[in-house]
Amino acid sequence: MISIIIPFYNEEKNLSALYTELTQAMRDTQKEYETIFVDDGSTYEGTKVVEELSKKDNH
Repeated sequence: MISIIIPFYNEEKNLSALYTELTQAMRDTQKEYETIFVDDGSTYEGTKVVEELSKKDNH
C-alpha cells in the first residue's frame, strides 16, 4: 500500500484540486493507496474541505 501524506496550512482553495489530480494519478497506477491530510494549524476552512472529501472517498 502507498501512503500519501499531505500537510496543509490555510490551503482550502487548493485542496479539492489537489485531491482530484492525486486521485486520478493513483487510479491510473491501479495500486492500493491511502491519502492522509494533516492540518498544520490552519485558521481557515481546510479541515472542513478535507472532511467533505473523506465522505466521498475512503482512500
